[in-house]
Amino acid sequence: MTIVVVGHGIYGTAMKTLMKMLIGEHPDYHFVDFAENDTIESLTVKLETIIEVRTHEEVIFSVDLLGGTPFRVCAALSSTHQNFVTLAGINPTGLLEVAYSLDQGPETVVMQMLEASREGIIMFPESFRSQQ
Repeated sequence: MTIVVVGHGIYGTAMKTLMKMLIGEHPDYHFVDFAENDTIESLTVKLETIIEVRTHEEVIFSVDLLGGTPFRVCAALSSTHQNFVTLAGINPTGLLEVAYSLDQGPETVVMQMLEASREGIIMFPESFRSQQ
């Protein structure tokens, strides 16, 4: 299974740096930037370079924002490959949660990413809400 992290600007590079600091390099994670000078076509080429040897394995695209160009390109690729899926809004907690459990199958991994991302969003201090 492969996880491809894609986002606007240097999102991919930033997530790669974060992941490397916390768990080191991971061979099943790939990171792609959608730079200001990129086009839909150039982003598609970047992604196809990664996935061309993975057409028979599961690929999870984790994109920064729902509806943006990275989401639309990854969703289009997911719609043409039965074993590809696109998730939007996954945070570092979700990516880290599954780093060592990619052998559990795509449905389990996807659900773990979604759940960990949601649980990783908190407000501190809790008392802030009552102060308003």
